[in-house]
Amino acid sequence: EGQRPLHVAAKVGYIECIQLLIDRGADINSETKSGMTPLLFAFKIKNHNSRKACVQKLLSCSTIKVNVRGKNGFTTFHYAAKVGLTELIETLLKFNVDINGQSTFGESPLHIAAKNNQVDFLRKLLERTETKNGLKDKDGLTALHYAAEHGNPKCVNLLIDFGANVNALTYETRKMPLHCVVGTNSFDLMFSLRTSQVEHLSRLEIVKRLLLSGSSIVVDKYGCTALHYAAQNGLVDCLELLLKIRKDANARSDSGQTPLHLAAQRNHISCVKKLLSVGQPVDEKDKKGFTALLSAAHAGSECCMKLLMNAGADVNAQTIKAETALHLASTKVDFNKPYLECMRELLNNDLFDVTVVDSSGYTALHCIARCGLEGFVSRIVKQGIDVNAIDAIDGKTALHFAASQSCYPEIVEELLSIDGIQVNVEDKRRYTPMQYAAETGHKNYLKLLQDQGADINVQTLDGETLLHLSVRCNNFAVVEELLIMGCINVNDKDNAGFSALHYATKKGRFEFVQLLVKHGADVNSRKNAGPTPVDMMFLDRRLYVNQDDCLKELLLCSTIDVTLQDENGFTALHHASKFGLEDCVKHLLVRGACINTQANNGQTAFHIAAQENYPDCMEQLLRNQSLDVTIKDKKGFTALHYAATWGIVEHLKQIVERGASDDILNAQTNEGKSALHIAARYLQLIFFAELLNYSALNVNSTDTCGYTALHYATSNDLEDYTVLLIERGANLNVQALNGKTPLHVAIEHRNMNAIQKLCDRETINFNLRDDSGCTALQFAIKHGVEECIELLQTPELAGQLTSV
Repeated sequence: EGQRPLHVAAKVGYIECIQLLIDRGADINSETKSGMTPLLFAFKIKNHNSRKACVQKLLSCSTIKVNVRGKNGFTTFHYAAKVGLTELIETLLKFNVDINGQSTFGESPLHIAAKNNQVDFLRKLLERTETKNGLKDKDGLTALHYAAEHGNPKCVNLLIDFGANVNALTYETRKMPLHCVVGTNSFDLMFSLRTSQVEHLSRLEIVKRLLLSGSSIVVDKYGCTALHYAAQNGLVDCLELLLKIRKDANARSDSGQTPLHLAAQRNHISCVKKLLSVGQPVDEKDKKGFTALLSAAHAGSECCMKLLMNAGADVNAQTIKAETALHLASTKVDFNKPYLECMRELLNNDLFDVTVVDSSGYTALHCIARCGLEGFVSRIVKQGIDVNAIDAIDGKTALHFAASQSCYPEIVEELLSIDGIQVNVEDKRRYTPMQYAAETGHKNYLKLLQDQGADINVQTLDGETLLHLSVRCNNFAVVEELLIMGCINVNDKDNAGFSALHYATKKGRFEFVQLLVKHGADVNSRKNAGPTPVDMMFLDRRLYVNQDDCLKELLLCSTIDVTLQDENGFTALHHASKFGLEDCVKHLLVRGACINTQANNGQTAFHIAAQENYPDCMEQLLRNQSLDVTIKDKKGFTALHYAATWGIVEHLKQIVERGASDDILNAQTNEGKSALHIAARYLQLIFFAELLNYSALNVNSTDTCGYTALHYATSNDLEDYTVLLIERGANLNVQALNGKTPLHVAIEHRNMNAIQKLCDRETINFNLRDDSGCTALQFAIKHGVEECIELLQTPELAGQLTSV
């Protein structure tokens, strides 16, 4: 934020510290990234006396700059107005602070004082002739709008007494102060209106004053009057007063809503009562076809619904989508229990027509089924509703909805008791009620549906059986019930070739694995060369806690074949090694996994464990006497090459001992690199040093470019590596295919430590030339390596150089 010690001291009101910092030369006008100065921070101190003292202390400094703007463009006058430091007004004016200065949002100090109910500060400002009472912010709000919206009656009275325009309109929304006092957009203020009687009385006082001062009851941009907003926010006293002034309680907004719509929509019972008492028509519709009753149902307001029905509201009113109050209430049941009470109220009304179908094809039966409203199914069906009717959106019957909810067994039973109900109807997902039951995990549904003839072997578009669905959705009781029923094939596969056992092992669900295996699940099941259930455990990097238990359970099966390879040639042992699952590796080896099986890329499990840097897995594999450590993959890498990449030194001795030391130590990749090359390339010094302890190691082995390990060491300025290689007999003068010696390479990479070590050796030949014909000195001159040039031209070395 860019705060300095002086900012922090000003924040907390530490006056002695402020003085000390100023005495030591702290910049009193320094700004943070958001433009805040110590003075502006001082205004934010919570304690009034500390705030006042700190501000006055800073203002007493001769170099203080008062005309600065902080966060949101606030000046010192704005901050003083916010906290009500009335005694500073004259002081600030002496510093020529603009009394009408506007913030980034166009607020003046007058706006801020009115908003924060700083009555004395507001009065002092209004008493000054230069104060602009009618100044508007960027949205066209005056200080009177602010005071009205925040329910500050004393500020409202002051502003009007000093000539504020009570009919001033905002720019875009065309709101007057009267709209603002009853129609706030602030969530905090709306909450306060619901909980505070004092807030209601304050706003009533403001409404009275505005009306007495000539405020008009006109419409805003949305066609709403103050009546609409008072009803919407539950301000019944304000509503009553406004109704006395304007008798038209049936005024409509641009959306066609009356105050009664809005009161019912927000569950303001007292406002609904008041509007009904003055003869508000109850069946007026807005542009979406909503009556007040429909609005109340949609809001879950049972009390408002009762009031409206007692006042003669049409219980069969429909929206433009043909939705009744029952349809609207049923869409919100998941969010609030009162909606169920609204539905009961409607269904218990003898005048309510349950046969209405909305434009989405939902019947009353759909409504109660998706909400679990028991006790009404038979009554509705007797009135002519088709129990098998499907909706137009998802193609579901009432039974689909009921079965998809695990907590509505009574509704399922009621529906299944109806003669002629069809239990195998497919919706647009090609799901039957039985499949929803399997997904939701209510095992009792299965038996009920089966007794009514439901197909237990039904499959989804992806080929999933009920068993697949229940395993995927972690519904153990359903899986158990399906297997006990005995009508389902435990080894059925989906379209991808996966059985329920695949699903269980993939998620590491041990209880499911155990149960499925017990009921004859094929542990070797797969499609073509696809993964087996064992393989599935390792296909997701996000491993589950029961993975090892699942594997143990599968390995207990006498029919398990752990040598099977997938389409990439991987066995379960490859997969376990890839993810470092040492216990799984151990179990697989005990069960007879082939340790030297090569995948399509030529890698064995040992290659993969080394490549992925899992020493513990490597150890498990090395304990198996059948392990062949000399096998190469298709890139020519042995496991030792991969171990060199990571510097896995703890298994080096075992690897060398398990293979013919000469063969394994000097084995080269397709690019001719030995393990020594790779250790030098990846800076694995300890591994590098251990390799050099083996006499069979060829330190002068060259790769396909003719580079030795010494070339790599000098390219990386690895002084220790270079010394070790030289002491081990590395050829200092070996030339790569491009003619470069290790010295050329060291010069090319400007590695002075390596250059110095090479030059110290008597056997070094400085006159060897690369393909461009350059000797070491010429190469140094060519690359501008000044230190090297100086070194090569010292008297000790100059005699060994060919003249340039």
